[in-house]
Amino acid sequence: MSRVPHALRTGLMALAVLLAGGGGYVVAERDQVAAQTMAAQNPYIQAVAADTGTSDATKIALVMGSFYESSYRHIGRPYVDRLGKGAPLTVCNGLTGPDVVAGRYYSPVDCYGLEKNRYLASEAAAKRLFRF
Repeated sequence: MSRVPHALRTGLMALAVLLAGGGGYVVAERDQVAAQTMAAQNPYIQAVAADTGTSDATKIALVMGSFYESSYRHIGRPYVDRLGKGAPLTVCNGLTGPDVVAGRYYSPVDCYGLEKNRYLASEAAAKRLFRF
């Protein structure tokens, strides 16, 4: 039995379906159907997969972040995060900071564009720290 949550596994398989047509992996038929459904219905994962300039590792991290930050639910209107320190204005998958504008609606593609920059900065920092 996998310790990876079912919804996360489905999201990662959806990314695989979009990146490579789903070839090269074997899963139960019900999981494959769920992955194909999510691939067709989740515009955030579609935006992640469509970006040819981002590494697959970063794409996987973005999909994982979407699962852990918002359970794949699109949060397009900024809200005040009462659980976070300082009650920051938050949108998308936990994004805070000067890029978040009160009253603006952020599409899944907008969210991906804002989040991608942070993930790419983290990837660059990791590459500086680790020898490959």
